[in-house]
Amino acid sequence: MGRGRNRGRRKRKEAQQVETAKRDLSDEQLSATLAEIESGSDRVAAIMCAALMENSLIGAMLTCLKDAADSEKLFDDVRGPYSTMYGKIMAARAMGLFNAKVEEILHQIRKIRNKFAHSVLSLDFTDKEVAGWCEKLKPFEDKEPHEKRAKFSDARRYYEDACMHFTVHLIAAGTRNIHERVEHLKNKQLAEWFERNRDILIRPTKLNDFLGLIPPGFKGSDKDVSGRLAVIAGGAHDDAPSTSDNHRGS
Repeated sequence: MGRGRNRGRRKRKEAQQVETAKRDLSDEQLSATLAEIESGSDRVAAIMCAALMENSLIGAMLTCLKDAADSEKLFDDVRGPYSTMYGKIMAARAMGLFNAKVEEILHQIRKIRNKFAHSVLSLDFTDKEVAGWCEKLKPFEDKEPHEKRAKFSDARRYYEDACMHFTVHLIAAGTRNIHERVEHLKNKQLAEWFERNRDILIRPTKLNDFLGLIPPGFKGSDKDVSGRLAVIAGGAHDDAPSTSDNHRGS
């Protein structure tokens, strides 16, 4: 009885850990974060913009994990391999979430964030070194900035815009990765279904005649499904008469 309760507690804890690691922000939380960035000091903006981007980086990386049950240990534990922003960027690049150019820019943002986070002296975006680093982020500047942001220095706007650009970029990368994994799973299940029905499907007739047998959840267009089946068949239909052969003389 006690063991059962312990297993239940463990499962609930693991579920909570996964949710914590995902850090999905509600619309209200996101609005509050953006408002704090807008009204905050340069140091607040530097740290929170990078945190928002890092949050999306974690979300994208989670879509690459086969088992996310211990994600808190990976991302949050002080000894976790992805506990630092440097570790996350390097791992995400290795996972194929972005290319070397994006990696370089994310490290640039990390470097700026770290300077603000660790400096014990007063610091803002007019600092010569910081402004020089931010100049490299100018290509991601919002060409139509909100009038409320006109009061900020160019360097701060370059930095904020780059962080927001790559926040969206990473969300898109994670979403794309999910879609690819779902498609892979569908193809795997479809291949298994094909093997079970191979004797029927290799008969000398048009493959499209059997589209009605396709299991639910796989129907895109008939062309998509039959195309995937043809690839999975791996040439099983090479010996089958062509469509023109079937109708010759009719």
